[in-house]
Amino acid sequence: MADMLKKKPAEVETFACDFAARSQIVAGDQLAASPAPTVTIFQGDNALTIGAIAVVGTQVTVRLSGGTDGAIYLLQFLVQTVGGDMLESIRSLLVSTKV
Repeated sequence: MADMLKKKPAEVETFACDFAARSQIVAGDQLAASPAPTVTIFQGDNALTIGAIAVVGTQVTVRLSGGTDGAIYLLQFLVQTVGGDMLESIRSLLVSTKV
């Protein structure tokens, strides 16, 4: 499992979810920019704001702001490959003034 993402409530930061190790990408497929990838708050309150989402090489990047101090959010990253496969990754994000 990937390391937990961390940010402070007042920060506005871009985070990346890397799909390079997925078998489709290793075999030569690429992440598609269209249809647009999505990042969804799978668990957590509505204090975290999802901004711009983009495909950058083998990564899906997302701009995050806000969040409740002490909260752990589960983020679902969904992206389609050029070959038509749909890839998913769930990442944890800790929002804390102590990180």
